[in-house]
Amino acid sequence: MKQKIVMMFFCFALIFGGGLSQASESSGGPGPNPQILAELKLFSKAASAIIAGYVDEANARDLLYHAVAGMLASLDRYSMFIDPKNFEYFQMHVKGAYGGLGAELIKKDGLPAINKIMPGGAAEKAGLQIDDRFLKVGDVPVSGKELPEVSGLIRGEVGSSVTLTIWRTKENRLFDVSVTRSSVEIPAVHDVHKIGKAIGYLRVSNFQENTFEQFNQELEGLVQKEKIKALIIDLRDNGGGLLPGAIQMAEKFIPKGKLIVTVQSKIDAQRKEHMTAQEKPPYDFRVVILVNHSSASASEVFSAAMQFYGRATIVGEQTFGKASVQSIIPLDEHSAMKLTTARYLTPGGKKIDHVGITPDLVIPFGAAQDGSPDTQVKAAVELLKEFL
Repeated sequence: MKQKIVMMFFCFALIFGGGLSQASESSGGPGPNPQILAELKLFSKAASAIIAGYVDEANARDLLYHAVAGMLASLDRYSMFIDPKNFEYFQMHVKGAYGGLGAELIKKDGLPAINKIMPGGAAEKAGLQIDDRFLKVGDVPVSGKELPEVSGLIRGEVGSSVTLTIWRTKENRLFDVSVTRSSVEIPAVHDVHKIGKAIGYLRVSNFQENTFEQFNQELEGLVQKEKIKALIIDLRDNGGGLLPGAIQMAEKFIPKGKLIVTVQSKIDAQRKEHMTAQEKPPYDFRVVILVNHSSASASEVFSAAMQFYGRATIVGEQTFGKASVQSIIPLDEHSAMKLTTARYLTPGGKKIDHVGITPDLVIPFGAAQDGSPDTQVKAAVELLKEFL
C-alpha cells in the first residue's frame, strides 16, 4: 500500500478552471521521499487498526480515498480529490466528447423521453424517434429516475452497445433495441451569428480539448460566409479549462514570438513561457471581448494577452482572478487528485490571482427588456458601430 501511494503514476496536464485531462505525455513522477515513507507508517497503523477493530465493515480503498480527500482539502480551494462518482464527469467535460446516443432527453409522464435527435448519431442510426420513452437502460428500470442519472447509465465507451427498452407511444408498442454508442461532441462555442453588416459574435463557454477546433471552424465560417470585418468574443461565465486552447486562440490574432503566458512551477515540464508560433496571424480585424466576474483562468489568459498587445478591447466587469494551475494525478483507474502545482503571470508580468483583469470599458450587466442586446453587448456593438 505504501509503495502504491508514493510511487503513483504521475500524469500531468495544465488545467485552468475545473476539469480533467489525459496528458499527451507522462513521466514516472518523483521518486519515493524517505520522510513520507516514514510518516506513512502512521497511516498504515491507523488504517490497520480501523479495519481490524471498527465495529462495522471498513474498506481499505475507501479509507485511502477519504485520507487523500482530507490532505487535499488542507491545501487550497482548487486542490481536490476526484472520486469515482465524478471521475467520468471530469473526463467527459475536459475531452469535450463522450460515447452516447446523440439524443436530448426530457421528462414526460415520469419517463425519460427523446426530445431531439442529432443527425448521424447513434439514436438516429438505431431508428429511435422523437417522443420515444425509456423504460430500461440495460437491466435497470429508469421510471422516476432523474435525467442526469439516466444519462450516466446510457453513456459508455464509443463502439460499445447498450440495450434500451422503449415505449413508442404513437404506435402503442414496447420493444428492445440495441444501440451502438457513438462519439457525441459537447459544444463549447455557442450563439454564432452576425450583427449588422459585418460584426461577428460568438460565445465560448469553456476551454475543453476541442474548444479551439470549434472556435476556428465557427470563426472561419463567419469570415468566409458572413464576410465579417469585426468580432465580439463573449467570455462571460467562462470559468476556464485547458491552457492550449487559450494559446491557440491568441495565435489567431497576435503575431509570432509574443509571450502569451508564463507558468511558474517546481515541475520542470510545466515551467514554461508560452509564445505565439504563427508567422502571421490570420485575422487583423478589430476584436471586443466581453467578460464578467465569472470569467476565470484560461479565459483570463486569453483576455490578458489580447489586451496587453492591443488586439482587443475588453468590455464588462472585473474578472474572477484565478491564476493557479492544477495538475491531475491518477490514483487508480477510477479516481484522481487535482493538485495546484503552478501559478501563471500575464504577458506584462502581472499576478492576477484574487485580483482579476480590469476591462478597458467597465459596463455593469443589465438585462434587456425588449429583446434587444444586454448592456454589455450594446457597449461592444457601439464600439464597432462603423461595421453595422
